[in-house]
Amino acid sequence: MKKDTEVKLYMQERRKGTAQRLAAARAGMSERTARKYEKAAQLPSQLKRPHTWATRPNPFEQDWEWVVEQLKRDPALQGSTLFGLLCERHPDRYRPRTEIRVKLVQATASAFHPETRREAVGRAPSLARTCGSLY
Repeated sequence: MKKDTEVKLYMQERRKGTAQRLAAARAGMSERTARKYEKAAQLPSQLKRPHTWATRPNPFEQDWEWVVEQLKRDPALQGSTLFGLLCERHPDRYRPRTEIRVKLVQATASAFHPETRREAVGRAPSLARTCGSLY
């Protein structure tokens, strides 16, 4: 998407009587983009539509009222603190990231057979740092 200033420059050039191709080149855009803005007769900022769709379900929807209540009670609460409280209240729904990382490391370490662990660690130093305490 072009900036408003680029489209304004293009429109100024067109008002002077400059050909579309030359005006577009001077404004730093393709002819096709120039035609789009000329046809719309609007600036890029006016053409933007608000993002109204959800890309995935809200994972906090069930507890949102509780979160709002906590923020009303103490507006200085940080997001990480609220998430920690949610993890304590509902361990079945929310898990801290450290728990997820530990499970990932354990899964990676168990993927190697005991006799090949040393060979794999020798080839992958980052894996040795990550899983070193598991051997």
